[in-house]
Amino acid sequence: MDSVSGIYKIYCSGNDKSYIGSSVNVRKRKNSHLCELRNNKHANDYLQKSFNKYGEDSFIFSLILECEPELLLIKEEEQIIIHNTYKDGYNLIEAPTKNLLGYKHTDKSKAKMSESANKRGRNSGSLSEEQVREIRQKFFDGERVSELSKEFGIHRRSIRECVYLRTYKDIECDIEGYEKMLHELKEFRARGERPRSRGWKQSKEHIEMIKKANSRPKKSIRRLTDEQVMEIRKRKKYQSYDKIAKDFPVSRGTIVKIVKGETYAEVK
Repeated sequence: MDSVSGIYKIYCSGNDKSYIGSSVNVRKRKNSHLCELRNNKHANDYLQKSFNKYGEDSFIFSLILECEPELLLIKEEEQIIIHNTYKDGYNLIEAPTKNLLGYKHTDKSKAKMSESANKRGRNSGSLSEEQVREIRQKFFDGERVSELSKEFGIHRRSIRECVYLRTYKDIECDIEGYEKMLHELKEFRARGERPRSRGWKQSKEHIEMIKKANSRPKKSIRRLTDEQVMEIRKRKKYQSYDKIAKDFPVSRGTIVKIVKGETYAEVK
């Protein structure tokens, strides 16, 4: 799914119901939906319950049409009517133009939204849960913020906020020794040192700690079906890794590993 402005649909094959939405960045909105659903924190209770009941593989995200940002609510309302997703679907509002255009939140509602965003550690985010965990693990293993920025194609500041646990607080960091490492880095910087640059090497104690953490059995997180894995390997013959990654809920690094057979090796 591309990063375009338009109208999208979330279809659940488990009960044949859909949700219609709009966004100036459909791909980013899709990732936001998935992150909230996977963490059981989606604002739409009906959508969340169906996700929990039927599973992620039963949900299909698709772009219905592209349109200019100023026409989003109008086109969204048209598609809600066409697909009947208010009376027989997941949409909670029948007419977005009537209910939202020109509407101003009260100071009280703004304060509640701000408090909720602070608890989550962010208002939105383009990274999936898998990407956040992968970034933090690689940072723990010694990769620098600048390297991670290039690998994941996002600004260094966004990477820095993520690895220092200032954003994506809703995604728990369960890496053993991670917070201790952050404390050590803070102490280094207080002394004017930059341990993540200029050829800095980790101490023997820290290396042993990393080895111990990496030797533990890792949780198996399968985001893709066998059919999706085979489709990814098929596409690599004529598409770039970046292009493929846009259409699947995994990172570019995961796509590379799938194509090389380092993950999902059992899928032929």
